[in-house]
Amino acid sequence: MNGYRCHWSGPGPGDPELLTVKDLKRVQQADVLLYDALILEPNAFLSAVLQQLPAEIPTI
Repeated sequence: MNGYRCHWSGPGPGDPELLTVKDLKRVQQADVLLYDALILEPNAFLSAVLQQLPAEIPTI
């Protein structure tokens, strides 16, 4: 195993601005954040995630 991990997260059917504590920790510990190119405009969930992302972490 190469040691890389990939975690998926989404807003689900609830409030799109809410993140779980587990998701928040994973975002704050991420080396890189990937998100779908189909998100043409930042939505509430993506905005909430990006606000928690350390500035030095690249987004793709």
